[in-house]
Amino acid sequence: TMADGVGWSASFRVGSAFLADGYLRSDPPSVDELDRVRAHVAGIFEGLEVPQPDVAYAVGGSATSMRRVVGAELNRTTLGHGLSVLASAPAEEVARRYELHPERIRVLPAGMLLLDEASRVFGCALRIASGGLREGVVLEELAAVGS
Repeated sequence: TMADGVGWSASFRVGSAFLADGYLRSDPPSVDELDRVRAHVAGIFEGLEVPQPDVAYAVGGSATSMRRVVGAELNRTTLGHGLSVLASAPAEEVARRYELHPERIRVLPAGMLLLDEASRVFGCALRIASGGLREGVVLEELAAVGS
């Protein structure tokens, strides 16, 4: 069953829209605003004991959008590139360039910082899945059936 494949899980009541609404007022976001998001996110995961996997995957809306901007992996280099892209121009302009909705671009810096902190906690880069959580569950079930 799928539960056999899950060794550890945790859920947090936080998302990119919540963080963006709380901290990102400028368009594009300022360094100070991004620093405040980063501090909030670091506080969420503070003291969390997690396994250190060889590989971790990011799924969901922010991950899928981020994949367009940074490629298939979130690491120090791609994070820096992604944040500089998102902080370099108004959301409308970045949205046109990457064929994403402006609202998605508005919340994406917060989503990237959230995923980056998760990556730091897990001690590995995040591979960015092209689907969402539901697709991941389906793929895991199919793999279990095939084995």
